[in-house]
Amino acid sequence: MKYRYVLSRDDAKNKLTISEFTRGVDENLTNMGSREVDGEAIEAALAQGGMAVVDVVRSHGMYPPENVAMDMARLVADLFGSMREEIKEGYIDEVDVITAEVIKPEVVDAADDDDDIVDDDLPDEDILESDDLELGDTDDIVEDEEDDVLD
Repeated sequence: MKYRYVLSRDDAKNKLTISEFTRGVDENLTNMGSREVDGEAIEAALAQGGMAVVDVVRSHGMYPPENVAMDMARLVADLFGSMREEIKEGYIDEVDVITAEVIKPEVVDAADDDDDIVDDDLPDEDILESDDLELGDTDDIVEDEEDDVLD
């Protein structure tokens, strides 16, 4: 089941109306109900912060998950806050919010250098230098090969 919340501001009544819709397999929206919240309660909650707005928005019959409720709080701030936008209605689609929360792009530090991948996995004392390898006396090998060629 997919949920959509529509929040609309009514300046004449100084109220916020929150409507909850569900979208089934057939993609048709069904109104599950709506509730009105007093504009003064909203403004008082806005002064206290996002979680206070979430507390005002939620009810026993309408309890959106936290990430959806926080998006609702931001929308309420747009509708009723000090910057009071001209918009009178906005919606939040639960699937969009949850998908955006779950599928976050990984932040990659541009300063990371791929050349250091092997070096980062090994402690410094385990890295061998060419001077650490005992190959024997290589001068003898070269001289022997030169002798064979001249003979």
